[in-house]
Amino acid sequence: MSNYTEQQSLHSFVIDKEQVNEATLVEVFDIDCDFSMNEEYFREDTHELGFQNESERCAGEIYQKHKEIKDPVERLRAMMKDVPEYNNGIQSFIVGNCNHSGDYQIEVLPVDSKIVIIIAYIG
Repeated sequence: MSNYTEQQSLHSFVIDKEQVNEATLVEVFDIDCDFSMNEEYFREDTHELGFQNESERCAGEIYQKHKEIKDPVERLRAMMKDVPEYNNGIQSFIVGNCNHSGDYQIEVLPVDSKIVIIIAYIG
């Protein structure tokens, strides 16, 4: 049984189709303070490797896994599939962590020259 409360969260991000790269998911991971600010949940070598926080590091790891996908919308969709269950070995991302959130929905929508990411969850 999870211990989340009935609070709704909605986040949206707009990205240029030509800018789907290592930095794309940093803001997404920043939703979770354990990846952006709480250094106790960072891996020991995160700063040593040149990352400001775990958000940068995890975003880069996911991008490296999918960078060969040519179509930017499909690349971003593949990347976003990895985000909810992402675990850096210390902490799980808040959206997929049953201790912090319940059901969630993620949409990746192409709109002209942009891509809109929508993340909605109860937690």
